[in-house]
Amino acid sequence: MQEETRSPCGTGGTDFQGAVKRHRTRALKRFAKRAAMFGPMWLQIFVTRTDYLLPIAIVGFLGLLISAIRLSSALSWTRRCSRLFRTYPIAFRGPVQQMGIERNNCFIIKLGRDGSGSPTMTGTNVSGKG
Repeated sequence: MQEETRSPCGTGGTDFQGAVKRHRTRALKRFAKRAAMFGPMWLQIFVTRTDYLLPIAIVGFLGLLISAIRLSSALSWTRRCSRLFRTYPIAFRGPVQQMGIERNNCFIIKLGRDGSGSPTMTGTNVSGKG
């Protein structure tokens, strides 16, 4: 059971700016989608000036607020990762091959191709998803 995973932005492990730009763009697009949905819900109470739309306006405001918090968090993590990769350059190890799964959701992976002297490592999935 060996499977290879590749980078979605195709940088080859040499350039991190493409991945940083991709994550920043995805965070901004996600916020734009949510703002397009929750923004009119919140603004309609100011346009129509009717009190019976207050519950919808509250939902819109909370949706915008949560979306803005998530956007700032995503951009903050992207900025931190960018600073980290500027300080410590990337050492590309080739494709990651999953060798097997042990108990307690522990993965055994091998970095690089066979015969290249790459290390075999074990690790757990922090998110808890299999």
